[in-house]
Formats: sequence, structure tokens, C-alpha cells
Amino acid sequence: MIYQNNNSIGTNFFECLRYENFKFDSHMHRHPEVIYVRSGLVEITVGNVTQTINCGEYALVLANQPHSYKTPLNSVVDVCIFSEDFAPSFFKKLRGKKVEGIRFICRESIKKFAEDEMFVLDHIPDFFLIKACIYTILNEYSKFITTTNAVTKNEHLIAQITEYVYNNHTKKITLKSMAADLGYEYHYLSRCFHEHISMNFSKYVNWHRINTANELLQNSELSITEIAMQSGFGSLRTFNRVYFEYTNKTPRTNRRTSVIREII
Repeated sequence: MIYQNNNSIGTNFFECLRYENFKFDSHMHRHPEVIYVRSGLVEITVGNVTQTINCGEYALVLANQPHSYKTPLNSVVDVCIFSEDFAPSFFKKLRGKKVEGIRFICRESIKKFAEDEMFVLDHIPDFFLIKACIYTILNEYSKFITTTNAVTKNEHLIAQITEYVYNNHTKKITLKSMAADLGYEYHYLSRCFHEHISMNFSKYVNWHRINTANELLQNSELSITEIAMQSGFGSLRTFNRVYFEYTNKTPRTNRRTSVIREII
């Protein structure tokens, strides 16, 4: 599992990328992304389900979903990653619901609007223009997917686990302590976690800690040591090691890069 730093930090985040004949192993990030296939096709695996998205079609991968990509030769794919701040009311409606499907198609007028104004590589579009494009595309997406309020016992537990780790990742937590706090038998909770989340528990907790660290690196004046402690790491040495493992950068380098981007 790969952590994507650039796709996991900041509010009102937006980035559009174009890939040719590419393959990404399973990864995840905090923001959702819209995929548009300009030519060829792409196979997208979300969880254990793989779907083929053909030329002219779209897909939406929701936030924090493990996913991977694979394309054959002669494929060109645009990927727009954006924070939920651009469409808060839409994503609020999906909270606690089970969503089936990622593939969808846009009407020609909307496709042209998105190509001209959102899937652009040479500049960041105006905030309200992005917002309009995203809501328009999400409206098309909603016509092709099904959502249900019904969740299985395991899905309910995974939702509890996700919320628990999000709220407690800056503390010292383990599967056993979480099972006790949530009132579940340890072996049952452990089996459910590993069946539904494709990384071990410590890596999953560290993924949240790295997210928190990146927010602080970008938006605070705290020292690197203070950020390490506030993100839940026991020592600066551990923080530096884990941070590099997940991002291939040092915390100091990422802070310097964020400052340069702001100046530019």
C-alpha cells in the first residue's frame, strides 16, 4: 500500500494530472478523484472489485479507498484529485451509505465543459469554476451508481474502526486497545479489519499520523519535533523514518516545498 502525500493535504485542494500507459499499485489518499479516459482504457481496482473504464468514460474513486490502476499500451488518462470542500453537500449525503459502482458517463455538453475548464494541465482553474465542474460531474455520477442505507455487521464495524482511528491516531493505540474500547472480542475485530483494509493496523494508524503531520507542516509554525509529537509519534527519529517510508521525502523537505509553492 502506497501513501500519496500530494493527494492528501490541504483544504480546497485540486490537481489535474495526465498519465500515458501507466500502472499504479494499491494506494490511497484523503481526497476523492475523478478519472477520465481520453484514449484506450484503464482497469481500476477498488477493494476487491475491478472495473474497466473505456475511452470517453469516467470513474470516481472516493476518499480513503484503496485502489490501483492498470492500462494497456496507447492509453491516455486524466486524473483530477480534489478535496471534498468543493462539493460538501454531495459527499455529506454519502456518509454512512454503501456505494456500488465507480464507472459513469457524462453528456456531451458536460464532457466538453469539463475538458475545457477542469481537465487542464497548464493552470489551476478558478475556485468557483472548479466547484461548478465538480458538482456537474458528480450529478452525472449519481445517475449511474446505487447507494443503500443497509450495511452488514462487518461494514458497521469497519465504519466504527475508521472513526475510532481517525479520532485517536495521535494517541498510543493497538488493535487490542481498540477492541476493548469498542466492546468487541479481539480476534473477531482483528479478522474483520484485515479482511476489509489492505494494510496492517500499525501502517493504517501511521497513514493517519502522516496525514496529520502534513497538515501541520503546511499550516503551522510548529517545530518538526512538536509536529512529530502532536501527530502521535513517540520520537523524532521514528517520525523521520516513517515519514520517509511513506513519502520518500523528509518532513523538512516537504515543509520547504510547501513554502516555495506558496511563494510561487
